[in-house]
Amino acid sequence: MMEWSLPTRWRWRFVAALLCFVGVIISRHEDPTVLSPSVSSLAEETRSSAGCEACRSSALTKLGFTSKEGWRWPSEKEAAAGEFAKDLMRRLLEIHRAGLPGSVLEFERREDIGSEVWAALDLSEGTAYAPRAVCQRVAACSDPNDRDDGSWSSVRVSHAHASRGYPYVRVSRVYQGPALAGYEYNALFKYRWQEFQLASQVYEVVPGRATRVAGVDVWLPSMGEGSVGVWIADPCVSSEFVLCALGALFRTYERTPALLNAMASRVDYWAIWGDNLYDLTGELSREFFDRLSDETLSRILMTTAGNHDYFVDGSPKVATINDQYGNGFMQFYAQDAVAALRGDVFNFSVDPDRTFATHDNATLAVKAAKADISNFVWWHLMGNVAYVGFSSAYDFATTRPYMRDACAWARDTYDAGLAQLVVLAAHWSANDDGAQYGMSAPSMYDRAAAGELGADCERLAAIDRLKFVEGHTHCNEVVVERTGFVVAGQGMSDCGQYAIAVLDTRNATAKLVNFPLADTRGFDQYDIVFDCFLKATNLVADCGYLGEIWLDQSLDR
Repeated sequence: MMEWSLPTRWRWRFVAALLCFVGVIISRHEDPTVLSPSVSSLAEETRSSAGCEACRSSALTKLGFTSKEGWRWPSEKEAAAGEFAKDLMRRLLEIHRAGLPGSVLEFERREDIGSEVWAALDLSEGTAYAPRAVCQRVAACSDPNDRDDGSWSSVRVSHAHASRGYPYVRVSRVYQGPALAGYEYNALFKYRWQEFQLASQVYEVVPGRATRVAGVDVWLPSMGEGSVGVWIADPCVSSEFVLCALGALFRTYERTPALLNAMASRVDYWAIWGDNLYDLTGELSREFFDRLSDETLSRILMTTAGNHDYFVDGSPKVATINDQYGNGFMQFYAQDAVAALRGDVFNFSVDPDRTFATHDNATLAVKAAKADISNFVWWHLMGNVAYVGFSSAYDFATTRPYMRDACAWARDTYDAGLAQLVVLAAHWSANDDGAQYGMSAPSMYDRAAAGELGADCERLAAIDRLKFVEGHTHCNEVVVERTGFVVAGQGMSDCGQYAIAVLDTRNATAKLVNFPLADTRGFDQYDIVFDCFLKATNLVADCGYLGEIWLDQSLDR
């Protein structure tokens, strides 16, 4: 950061101005959408330079302290918030120093910038976690939703719920602009991320060959045959809302989508097991999916909700009314969950805003504001692997009926010779950060193995065909030998890893290989792995020497 050296008399004027701006904030009653004259002038100068990126970089640096667990904006942190605002104001002015001679010395005439910054932080709502929002509020960046023609779309393909039959997929388009025709479901997002619309429909395809439906060449592996899938969890590519501690070091914003694109033609599906991009508004998700190729987007995508998909800060203890409570997630990823079997694609019975309006107790409001559980439970067969996805954010009594049904289906599918492996997929690795008691991925596996979900999953566990996968702990490692795995080394801190896992169940063998890409000790083989994936015919066979074999299990009966 640049040092700011001023004569003593100017320093005193600066301090006085800072004290003034707090008073301005408290007494301010004018329309918060109207920029003050000084800021409007600064905005024009910013837009004519590289000020937007500089502003976001400055704000990002200064917002780092908000990532601390339990940090809130209320009065006990006013001093820290004030220090943030003061420093950011100074840096905004320094950005323009070359083009605005004497601007710093004229600071006492620009104390209204302080109130603009403070308003951008939105202290009363506890949502000061977005550099983009801060810079937009001081007009250093344009609104990211201002498009040239107002149109945009991105494809999602999910496998249909098992009860519909194997050869069915749900093809959806998340879009902005004129309404798309030809879809059974077509509506604006509800409750959250409402700048988007979703068009969605279930289609029948021909397994084992590409089938063009709704303008997409959908690939679904043959039923009961081996399949190849990519597992990741907790992908972070930006610190826009939550500190992505290692994202810049590992260059995840560029590398993760590039790697998925390089693998696309050799995989049948890919999965994100929760904490999908740490997004509050949907803009980060849009940016990420814009970097994916058409081929990647045409592959089946599976995902489960994580704690940051309900509360952007990751815990109900620091949740606010602005959090998405699963609503943005469930519509953006459009899984064919249990809710879609009961009418529309989603169950919108829980309105988070109404929940907060009718609860005097904030803790109870947060607990009640989560979208209905039926939007987050799904199961289907992918080639010869039966997947059961669920969310740990709901209690066992509520979740158990769904899991019993899923286990019964999985056992029948195994007995029919179709499923060779059954995977319980969730996000939480522990009963914390909003996970209900006994509902983490390993806890659910233990319940299944102990017969709490009925005899079906108990039997599958006994014959070593039941596995679980999780995220949450930001590592890539084996949790339980031959049984449980975490694949969340994707840019967050903890283990300091960046890796990607591939499950190949062809040739009557289940091979799960973890490919380390980089770590904080200086190891980095991303380019080598990328080149191998790009050229490989068989990811595991051709590139396995670059990875760690986590599972190598015969699937013979």
